[in-house]
Amino acid sequence: MVYTTGLINNTNDGGTSAANVIVNITNDDPTNTALVLVKIFYAMGTGVAKTPLHFTGYYVASGFVDIHTFSIVGIMAYEVQIEIDSSTPNLTIPTVFATDTFGNPIPDTRVLQPELAFISALS
Repeated sequence: MVYTTGLINNTNDGGTSAANVIVNITNDDPTNTALVLVKIFYAMGTGVAKTPLHFTGYYVASGFVDIHTFSIVGIMAYEVQIEIDSSTPNLTIPTVFATDTFGNPIPDTRVLQPELAFISALS
Protein backbone atom coordinates (compact mmCIF):
# COMPACT_ATOMS: atom_id res chain seq x y z
CA MET A 1 0.00 0.00 0.00
CA VAL A 2 1.31 3.43 -0.92
CA TYR A 3 0.08 6.56 0.85
CA THR A 4 0.77 10.23 0.21
CA THR A 5 0.38 13.44 2.15
CA GLY A 6 -0.17 15.29 -1.10
CA LEU A 7 1.79 18.47 -1.66
CA ILE A 8 2.16 20.57 1.51
CA ASN A 9 3.19 24.23 1.27
CA ASN A 10 6.21 25.15 3.35
CA THR A 11 6.23 28.92 3.19
CA ASN A 12 6.28 31.25 6.17
CA ASP A 13 3.64 33.71 4.94
CA GLY A 14 1.42 33.99 8.00
CA GLY A 15 2.94 30.94 9.66
CA THR A 16 6.06 28.98 10.42
CA SER A 17 8.14 27.16 7.82
CA ALA A 18 9.00 23.58 8.63
CA ALA A 19 12.64 22.59 9.05
CA ASN A 20 11.98 18.86 9.39
CA VAL A 21 9.32 16.33 8.54
CA ILE A 22 8.88 13.38 10.88
CA VAL A 23 7.50 10.04 9.72
CA ASN A 24 6.13 7.86 12.52
CA ILE A 25 5.35 4.18 11.95
CA THR A 26 3.54 1.91 14.40
CA ASN A 27 3.48 -1.79 13.57
CA ASP A 28 0.46 -3.18 15.43
CA ASP A 29 0.69 -6.57 13.73
CA PRO A 30 1.15 -9.18 16.46
CA THR A 31 3.53 -11.37 14.40
CA ASN A 32 4.68 -9.80 11.11
CA THR A 33 7.50 -7.38 10.39
CA ALA A 34 6.70 -4.55 7.94
CA LEU A 35 8.97 -3.12 5.26
CA VAL A 36 8.50 0.65 5.04
CA LEU A 37 9.73 2.78 2.12
CA VAL A 38 9.66 6.56 2.55
CA LYS A 39 10.04 8.95 -0.39
CA ILE A 40 10.07 12.70 0.11
CA PHE A 41 9.75 15.04 -2.85
CA TYR A 42 9.99 18.81 -3.06
CA ALA A 43 9.00 21.62 -5.40
CA MET A 44 10.38 25.14 -5.52
CA GLY A 45 7.56 26.73 -7.49
CA THR A 46 4.54 26.16 -9.65
CA GLY A 47 4.70 24.54 -13.07
CA VAL A 48 7.76 22.44 -12.19
CA ALA A 49 8.20 18.72 -11.66
CA LYS A 50 8.56 17.51 -8.11
CA THR A 51 12.10 16.43 -7.30
CA PRO A 52 13.20 13.54 -5.05
CA LEU A 53 14.76 14.77 -1.81
CA HIS A 54 14.97 11.70 0.46
CA PHE A 55 14.47 7.97 -0.06
CA THR A 56 14.92 5.32 2.60
CA GLY A 57 13.67 1.86 3.45
CA TYR A 58 13.63 0.05 6.76
CA TYR A 59 11.93 -2.74 8.67
CA VAL A 60 9.63 -2.23 11.66
CA ALA A 61 9.29 -5.33 13.82
CA SER A 62 5.99 -6.58 15.16
CA GLY A 63 4.80 -4.43 18.07
CA PHE A 64 7.49 -1.79 17.52
CA VAL A 65 7.50 1.85 16.42
CA ASP A 66 9.93 3.79 14.26
CA ILE A 67 10.45 7.55 14.07
CA HIS A 68 12.50 9.02 11.22
CA THR A 69 13.31 12.74 10.84
CA PHE A 70 14.12 14.30 7.46
CA SER A 71 15.40 17.83 6.79
CA ILE A 72 13.24 20.02 4.52
CA VAL A 73 14.87 23.38 5.27
CA GLY A 74 14.45 25.98 2.54
CA ILE A 75 12.00 24.19 0.28
CA MET A 76 8.73 25.72 -0.89
CA ALA A 77 6.54 22.59 -0.82
CA TYR A 78 6.98 18.91 -0.03
CA GLU A 79 5.22 15.58 -0.38
CA VAL A 80 5.77 12.43 1.67
CA GLN A 81 4.98 9.04 0.13
CA ILE A 82 4.98 5.99 2.39
CA GLU A 83 4.89 2.44 1.05
CA ILE A 84 4.07 -0.38 3.45
CA ASP A 85 4.93 -3.91 2.41
CA SER A 86 3.47 -6.40 4.86
CA SER A 87 1.07 -9.33 4.83
CA THR A 88 -1.23 -7.11 6.94
CA PRO A 89 -0.51 -3.53 5.78
CA ASN A 90 -3.62 -2.16 7.49
CA LEU A 91 -1.95 -2.93 10.86
CA THR A 92 1.05 -0.71 10.10
CA ILE A 93 -0.01 2.87 10.84
CA PRO A 94 1.91 5.87 9.42
CA THR A 95 1.61 9.49 10.57
CA VAL A 96 3.52 12.56 9.39
CA PHE A 97 4.37 15.73 11.31
CA ALA A 98 6.51 18.76 10.52
CA THR A 99 8.57 20.68 13.06
CA ASP A 100 10.19 24.10 13.11
CA THR A 101 13.90 24.72 13.66
CA PHE A 102 13.41 24.34 17.44
CA GLY A 103 11.70 20.95 17.11
CA ASN A 104 8.23 22.30 17.87
CA PRO A 105 5.39 20.59 15.97
CA ILE A 106 3.56 22.72 13.39
CA PRO A 107 -0.10 21.69 13.84
CA ASP A 108 -1.26 22.69 10.35
CA THR A 109 1.18 20.26 8.75
CA ARG A 110 0.33 17.08 10.58
CA VAL A 111 -1.21 14.26 8.54
CA LEU A 112 -2.73 11.35 10.44
CA GLN A 113 -3.22 7.91 8.87
CA PRO A 114 -6.92 8.43 7.96
CA GLU A 115 -5.97 11.69 6.21
CA LEU A 116 -3.31 10.13 3.98
CA ALA A 117 -4.40 9.55 0.38
CA PHE A 118 -4.02 6.05 -1.06
CA ILE A 119 -2.16 5.82 -4.39
CA SER A 120 -3.68 2.77 -6.07
CA ALA A 121 -1.49 3.11 -9.19
CA LEU A 122 1.64 2.55 -7.08
CA SER A 123 0.21 -0.23 -4.90
